[in-house]
Amino acid sequence: MKFERLLETYRSYAPQGYSSFLKAMPVWLNKKLRLTREMSRGLKDAYKKRFIFTEHHESHAASAFYATLFKGTRIEQ
Repeated sequence: MKFERLLETYRSYAPQGYSSFLKAMPVWLNKKLRLTREMSRGLKDAYKKRFIFTEHHESHAASAFYATLFKGTRIEQ
């Protein structure tokens, strides 16, 4: 979703944003679009479960919710 917004923004500001586009695309194409692969490599394949990606604001809400001390909200290990 973010990649689509990025492309739309660059298209809207073409041709002025072309140099910025050329700098950003290698990072996106080699790392960010393959984030699952990069995380697995970084964890040396120790994590065997599925990665789940959420919307940006949902991740903030989840981190606040799961960090609370209210009964029933903490994830049991």
